[in-house]
Amino acid sequence: MPKFAELENNIILNVIIAESAPSSGQWMEITDSVKKIIPGPDGEDEYEVPGLGWTLNTTTGRFESPAATSEENVEEALTRIKRSDWAVLPDVDLTSANVELWKTYRASLRSIIRNQQAGDITWPEPPDEEYV
Repeated sequence: MPKFAELENNIILNVIIAESAPSSGQWMEITDSVKKIIPGPDGEDEYEVPGLGWTLNTTTGRFESPAATSEENVEEALTRIKRSDWAVLPDVDLTSANVELWKTYRASLRSIIRNQQAGDITWPEPPDEEYV
């Protein structure tokens, strides 16, 4: 069944699943042609389904997600640090050089937390694992 977005000033106020768009208000069907394109892990494009607060870019004809708040970016950085805690434990058999790469990665994440930057962030990539 198709999805429809209710728009006001090109911002999504509501998303519904229905056979057809309601007759009142400004509604637009959410198809792949209007979804945000994101690169998939296999190199193929994937489509992110728009939600509340997304804006329709009238130039590209695609929806864009709202910029992340500083709080959301801090939360994401904290999550990434927690996921990498294992790499700096003394009983993990990573090479010394690899441990230093992980420390640098984690320092980059702590910098994001200190700066509390809102908006899109270029996130650092975690290093590959190199064991002794």
